[in-house]
Amino acid sequence: MTVPRHRLLTVLAAGLALLSFIGGGGIDLASPWILHEGTQVSEVGYGTLAGLVIPIGLLAQVLSPRRHPAGLQQVAAAAVALLATGALAREAPLVVAAAIVGSAAAVVALFHPCRGALLQLPERLSLPLLLLALAACVPGSRYALHMAANQRDRLPPADAHLGLQHWAALTAATFAVLLTALLGALRTRGFAVPAFTAAASVCAWGLTCLAYPDSAGAVGTPWAVLGIVWGIGYAVVALRLAEDRGSAPGASAVPARDRRSSAHGTPGSPASSTSPKRGEPMFHAGDQIENPVTGERLVFHETAAETGGERVVFETIVRPEGFVAAAHVHPFQTECFQVLAGSMGIRRGRITAELQAGETAVIDPGTPHKFWNAGDEELRFICTVTPALQFERLIATMYTLAAAGKTNRKGMPSPLRLAVIANHHFDDVRLPLIPQPLQKLGLVLGAPAGRLVGFGPTFDRSPTELEPAFA
Repeated sequence: MTVPRHRLLTVLAAGLALLSFIGGGGIDLASPWILHEGTQVSEVGYGTLAGLVIPIGLLAQVLSPRRHPAGLQQVAAAAVALLATGALAREAPLVVAAAIVGSAAAVVALFHPCRGALLQLPERLSLPLLLLALAACVPGSRYALHMAANQRDRLPPADAHLGLQHWAALTAATFAVLLTALLGALRTRGFAVPAFTAAASVCAWGLTCLAYPDSAGAVGTPWAVLGIVWGIGYAVVALRLAEDRGSAPGASAVPARDRRSSAHGTPGSPASSTSPKRGEPMFHAGDQIENPVTGERLVFHETAAETGGERVVFETIVRPEGFVAAAHVHPFQTECFQVLAGSMGIRRGRITAELQAGETAVIDPGTPHKFWNAGDEELRFICTVTPALQFERLIATMYTLAAAGKTNRKGMPSPLRLAVIANHHFDDVRLPLIPQPLQKLGLVLGAPAGRLVGFGPTFDRSPTELEPAFA
């Protein structure tokens, strides 16, 4: 019986990633916050190499190899970093480690479904990411060379652990992160993997230097803070580029073009899973889309394309016991609800009320609100959203996820997928109560993790979609 190539790839990549992480990378990332031996920075340095750069690159091949060949390039960069460090520090064990990591990358590449993409030149690099990476190369290379000199000259360590190539481990980790940052700037397929790995690694190193300023290998507070700022800035730029590129294949919102049939076989509900091409409107007047989880159905009267982005107007039909997915805030948009039939329960700020046919409610920007069907009959109301922004795309994404069974009973997707969507639509919708800067910080940290497992800011349930492994 022949084992399929993709299964061999999954087993190999997962096993090697686990070996790297458990074999020391994960332990060294965690130990500085548990043990206090004076080697915290050097341990985190090795931890970023064996616990982040190598295993994340390999895990990207397990989750979605066609989307993220750059992850395997990242592993190859780690092998180059180990080889260069072994030569500079005159440490044969690191040359052996380079051979092991390089061989592992080669074996995984042998079974990779996109071997051609592994050596493919980038179509267009990112100048902002390249400038950030080059800016880091100057102090980073100097730091790496200094650590290599410490190892080569057998500088007396403050702790016995530093005799185990820990000076050189900092050199290897630094070179690997710099190469990974440059790789992210090249924007090869799946560039988000090396980009976010580099950012996370530098932030981990900077935080450890701040927490343990007297540890061997630590730099002064200004450099540590600068490293953290660099990591966050690099991640933000990479995230915006990934969103603009639409890096998740098939992840586009799904408007209902055909009002005569639906995915569930019922007339008048959304049907088409064909995403609009770039430049085409999301919806047209008369289009419908339904959320089977929350019980909402929208019929568009005026769309963003037809009003020049000034507003979106649609009729909302909510079945008994139906509701909007969650309380939320529109930071820059005004909503107006005009009840046509039924009873609307609404909470606006701290005020809860019921609106009947003929009554209107206006939700100003920044006001927390939610609504539900408060009666036993169907609720119908006209909703006007001004300006349109990306409201249509947000609705299409959330409703299509619900129709595909990828939300909970409240109509919300998994936290990682939600982080990617919420970060992309931060100008359209936010959470109430939680301070907005804190929300953005959480999304900047959470969205890259969501992208690593294959989630995009939009969703298309078409048959050709490459499903995320954790969807």
